[in-house]
Amino acid sequence: MRDSNPRPTACKADALTAAPIAHSIIGNYFARIRVQGKLIRKSLKTDSISVAKLRLADIEAEEGKRAENQSAAAKGKVTFGDALETFQKRSESQPNLKPKTKSYWSVRFHAAKNLPKAGVVGSPHLSVARR
Repeated sequence: MRDSNPRPTACKADALTAAPIAHSIIGNYFARIRVQGKLIRKSLKTDSISVAKLRLADIEAEEGKRAENQSAAAKGKVTFGDALETFQKRSESQPNLKPKTKSYWSVRFHAAKNLPKAGVVGSPHLSVARR
């Protein structure tokens, strides 16, 4: 006996909204991805579908890393080394800093990385400041 209620088929609009790559009216492709429940739309800056597919993987990885770093910072689980590394990357990529300033900061970053481990009980190199 046949089922009186046939299974509904997916309409074309549903397929387009779920696609990670969409085509804009202008002609460029853009990424539509969800990261931690948030919908992110970013231009892939191309009108070729093959190039768009390649760039989509890069954007997914980049947004995944960004979300992971933000969630760690929001939870308060960022170590000094992680914070130092983030600050170093940001300062190196600033175009308005002079080369001498970047050189100075790279020496400071190197010195900070070589500090003894903070939080180790009984470390002879660290002392707690008391008021």
